[in-house]
Amino acid sequence: MTKNDMNTALLQYGNETSNSSLRRVLRMSVNLAFRDSMRLRARSLDVSPNAMTMMSPLQIASGSICDIDFNVPLDGRFPLVRAVSKCTASICVGTQGFRTSLKFIEIDSSSMQILGDLMRYRF
Repeated sequence: MTKNDMNTALLQYGNETSNSSLRRVLRMSVNLAFRDSMRLRARSLDVSPNAMTMMSPLQIASGSICDIDFNVPLDGRFPLVRAVSKCTASICVGTQGFRTSLKFIEIDSSSMQILGDLMRYRF
């Protein structure tokens, strides 16, 4: 297998397993509402069409389900994205808080459209 073949295989593997190539840096406030009525505000780090990484002041248990909403800067507007998400990881990064990964498990079509527009947007 040549180096070019390996790169092609890795790209195909990456596209099948994740959308890491579609991640965008996003530094916005994120509101989380958990099923037990706890509410939390965090700061996003990046977003993709199906996931988000954020900094949280509290550790969120892996597998926790929460409703999230956040605004996305797009063409001078700040449309609201809403989703139901599941925590996949929450790691302490010192005094800065917890780097937390969320996977969107339910997202409405307008929020999906907003994220799609963000992924295609040329800065």
